[in-house]
Amino acid sequence: DDLFLEFESVLGCDAKTYTILITQYSPIDINKSLYYYELCKEKQLVNSTIYSTIILSLCKNKKFNQAFLILEESKQDTQNDVHINSYNTLISHLLKNNLLDPISELFDDIHTSNLHINLHTRHLMDEYNNMINTINLNKANKKEK
Repeated sequence: DDLFLEFESVLGCDAKTYTILITQYSPIDINKSLYYYELCKEKQLVNSTIYSTIILSLCKNKKFNQAFLILEESKQDTQNDVHINSYNTLISHLLKNNLLDPISELFDDIHTSNLHINLHTRHLMDEYNNMINTINLNKANKKEK
């Protein structure tokens, strides 16, 4: 850390460097990733790539509440557009962990924000709808028995 701070004070770091640091520390120490995200914010270098990267890091570490908070931060950021990848990342990891409740809200958010929906988003919507339909079908079958 001291070496990084010394390096940074002499050369400075750009958003790309912070993206690499966040990614590198994610599997080792998510708090370090958050630390570099905060440093990046302090220096006003945060962009849509940084948001997507820290959200991915948090999701991989099952820190979904923090990922939601950063998604909210990104929506408040007037300098950067929220990127669909941030939503896709969060939705994908919620699906993998069977945390379906917040997903419809995220899809509503995407729709009201007029974000450009890509192929990955459409795939996630299909996957979510299939999971919900399966749950509803199972409930209906249990009621019949």
